[in-house]
Amino acid sequence: MAQASGVINVIRQVGGSFGVALLTTILSSRVIYHAQRYGESIQAYSPAFRSVLKNLGYFVSNQVGSLPALAERQSQMLLFGQLNREAFVQASLMISG
Repeated sequence: MAQASGVINVIRQVGGSFGVALLTTILSSRVIYHAQRYGESIQAYSPAFRSVLKNLGYFVSNQVGSLPALAERQSQMLLFGQLNREAFVQASLMISG
């Protein structure tokens, strides 16, 4: 009976690992999908996008003390970081719900 219990525990551990790996793969692919969809909707030369980048650049420059060229690059990273977080949340909702 002890041997059967050991086999069941091994099967449970392998099954759990497989399930985590499968869900992680699905989550990763959904994050990429949603990030691409959000990225497609951004128009790099639109006045709204430029205004947001400009305002973020001012914020970064004032709060961190970055040079204007570096502040512009940092504002882009802030904006695209938020886009990726939104994509992750959307992918998580798709998997859980």
